[in-house]
Amino acid sequence: LLYSFINEHRAKRSLTLGLEFTSFFAVIHFSILLYVNNIAYLYFVSILVILAAGTLGISSARRLSIFVLVCFAGCVIAGLAAERPHVPVWFFLIMVGAQAGMVYSTQVARLSTLAELEQSRSQLAKMARYDALTDLPNRTLFLETLKTALARTSRSQYGLALIYLDLDHFKQVNDAYGHACGDQLLVAVAERLRNVLRAGDMAARLGGDEFTIILENIKDSAEVEALIKRLLRELARPFQLTDASLQVSASIGATIVDKDAANDVVIRTSDAAMYEAKKAGRNTFKLVAA
Repeated sequence: LLYSFINEHRAKRSLTLGLEFTSFFAVIHFSILLYVNNIAYLYFVSILVILAAGTLGISSARRLSIFVLVCFAGCVIAGLAAERPHVPVWFFLIMVGAQAGMVYSTQVARLSTLAELEQSRSQLAKMARYDALTDLPNRTLFLETLKTALARTSRSQYGLALIYLDLDHFKQVNDAYGHACGDQLLVAVAERLRNVLRAGDMAARLGGDEFTIILENIKDSAEVEALIKRLLRELARPFQLTDASLQVSASIGATIVDKDAANDVVIRTSDAAMYEAKKAGRNTFKLVAA
């Protein structure tokens, strides 16, 4: 068990294990088996063979085969010479079992390390495309999705709408209740956005209290306007947070696209429309065409 633990720990650091672990077995077994005379000597020789195989870069499976052959021959010869026919059997089984355990534990540690590396890669890929707080797509994934959606819209009979949403007076929430409460509010807002949107729509958090929504397969402006009004109603309902009950509003700017349009043009138009909504008194929306 100790040997397997050391094996797994060292494997995670991507170190070569064959020489160190075989040497570990050599010291322990040679110390215990000194009284076996010739058998101990031949066992020590077999360990040297394994060490040489490890130095030459021979795989664990082949080192195990070499070990088995050397130990079997040594045990039989030593047992006959010492007139102890019972020794070769149990001694051979102990040595082979020990070496097989080393190979098995090495492979288990390697598989465990590979699984952890794959999990780490998946987590890093998600962190690069999703907001850590709300678990919504971040700016990177939003820009990629918008570009793809605009390309589809140019070949479709339906339109696309890009919505920019900014919470009103969010800074006052942070100042009055603290950033922890502000973070809870952003998470709750993200959840309400998910509940309102249709299947296939995408909400993203660009940063701070600024969100975007991509709507595809839009038939007309009335469809977009109806969804925006529903968003405003949902956000106007009180938010029950850990330390406060808050009621907020949002300013929304939306652009409808039914032809070819560049990412930056659609983004600037929606952002400008959102600021127009703020100037109009907040808690409202401005709908324009690209």
